[in-house]
Amino acid sequence: MSQKPSASYVVDANVLIDYCDSDLRMLSLFSQHIGTTYIARSTFEKVNQLTVAAARRHNLRIETPDPEIIMAASARRGSLAYDDHETLMLAKRHGWICITNDKPLRRECETEGVVCLWGLEPMKALVEHGIVSVSKVLTVAKMIQSVNPGFISDTIMDRFEEQVREIQEGLKRSDGDHYGA
Repeated sequence: MSQKPSASYVVDANVLIDYCDSDLRMLSLFSQHIGTTYIARSTFEKVNQLTVAAARRHNLRIETPDPEIIMAASARRGSLAYDDHETLMLAKRHGWICITNDKPLRRECETEGVVCLWGLEPMKALVEHGIVSVSKVLTVAKMIQSVNPGFISDTIMDRFEEQVREIQEGLKRSDGDHYGA
């Protein structure tokens, strides 16, 4: 079940690293089927696990901001790193949804009116659209948790598993309704 991407997203370094260290195909499928996924140039340069060729192969677009954003991101101070400022400013300028687990970045996004997703949420969308199985996303989520237990606690994992299983059950019910079962 495929659809044309309708929204655009920008992923921050912590989430990109999680997927690079577990299964980058999840972000690839998300970008291909759910919404074009961008990486701010400074984020790409920070993440050593990804090459330009691999980003292309995985449908991830590296976005080099214009000089205005570069200067503004450089001038900003506070709890955000430069790459987070750049990610935020690109999201705001283009109307992109920011994918991050970083709480300071999420707070700034909220202040600036930028919509955010948590790092595991792209996989929920993949399940919802019938692109990836529940068992596969749970395997990847557990790999992410094993490399990043600071952001992905047992409570978050339990909630994620419950949510994707609810999505799965909803899909079964709607298929039954659709086919008259």
